[in-house]
Amino acid sequence: MTAYQNILFDLDDTLLDYGAAESHALKQLFSDFNLKLTPTVKQTFQNYNVRMWQRFERNELTWDQLMEHLFADYFKAYHQLNVPGKKTIQTYLKYLSNNHQLVSGTRTVMKYLKQNNYHVYAVTNGQKIVQDQ
Repeated sequence: MTAYQNILFDLDDTLLDYGAAESHALKQLFSDFNLKLTPTVKQTFQNYNVRMWQRFERNELTWDQLMEHLFADYFKAYHQLNVPGKKTIQTYLKYLSNNHQLVSGTRTVMKYLKQNNYHVYAVTNGQKIVQDQ
């Protein structure tokens, strides 16, 4: 018997390909507003997104402010569109939660762990609406 019987995996970018899910969700969301998600547009959004989350982590924004302003401010500043902030992020999270691409090798690892009687647990700090799916 091995020394370890309990294995904990983070979901995003360990078992699930978060980058692929994010790209898919952003493409759908931008399409909703008749915008094309080019590589440049995607990078601009990702840079903006990181800055907003950093502001949240520094307590410059509350959770509610982040949810209200993340997409609303981005679309206003970069695409001159007025979008409802909370509704837009809810739509994005729905799109994100409906895309489950596995990281390469996940099925092989899971099969091995099951065959060898490991106890496997998935842990995450992701948003409940996304992770539940």
